[in-house]
Amino acid sequence: MKTVFLFLLALSLANPFTAFSKEPMKGLSFYALPGMSYKSGQGLEYGVRAYLIHYGNGTLHPYKWNLTLHASKTTTNQANFFLFWDRPEIFGCNTRMDVFAQFKRYLGDDYYGLGNVVAYDPGLAEEGSAKYVNDRYYQYHHEWTAILVNYQFPVYRKTIRGLAGVGFYHNSVIKYDSPNKLVEDSPFGLGGGNTNYLRGGFIYDTRDEETVTTRGAWTDLLVEVATPLLKSNYTYGRITLTEGVFLILLNNAT
Repeated sequence: MKTVFLFLLALSLANPFTAFSKEPMKGLSFYALPGMSYKSGQGLEYGVRAYLIHYGNGTLHPYKWNLTLHASKTTTNQANFFLFWDRPEIFGCNTRMDVFAQFKRYLGDDYYGLGNVVAYDPGLAEEGSAKYVNDRYYQYHHEWTAILVNYQFPVYRKTIRGLAGVGFYHNSVIKYDSPNKLVEDSPFGLGGGNTNYLRGGFIYDTRDEETVTTRGAWTDLLVEVATPLLKSNYTYGRITLTEGVFLILLNNAT
């Protein structure tokens, strides 16, 4: 399957050139970006992503708060809606809170089997093939809602912060009629349900600028645990380490 993305238009209801100005941004600004994509099996996707950003008096970095809204649908009735709210310095220096809420519906999520090596035969889902079964053989209907909240707090100066978070996911898996690969394998988790977690860790941040970084580093070490204490139907533990280093490779200054 192939995906082609086409960005149609960048629209600002504030002054569209202020985003590239060296002058400090102030007050409330609104930006919106329509978009379109195509994927075989999914159809034409169309939607918009909008940003409502409050820069305050111009001394706050990167902003006082940011609200991002995304809405998209496809010609096959798939959907993706999310809201993201970010508030730096919410309870003082080096604190931060963000909230992410999402609803997503995929009528054609792919399932080829478990593991990295699976017995995949494309002819089973290609009409006209001698092995053809149906075009949904490797697909299933998947819906989920999510609410994620993270809070950052100071640990050491401005470079090290702690992070505590909680997440709530509800998954619904709707099986297509047999013959279907997911129905045949019947893997663990097929019944859907809640996957709710607690997370915590540390962030090391020495970037010179958050939005347009030219030097510094970003490292986070996080531990995540899904637990029945939060009414989760599944349990797991995960440790993730993310490392990013920013360098200036070319300097054209004279």
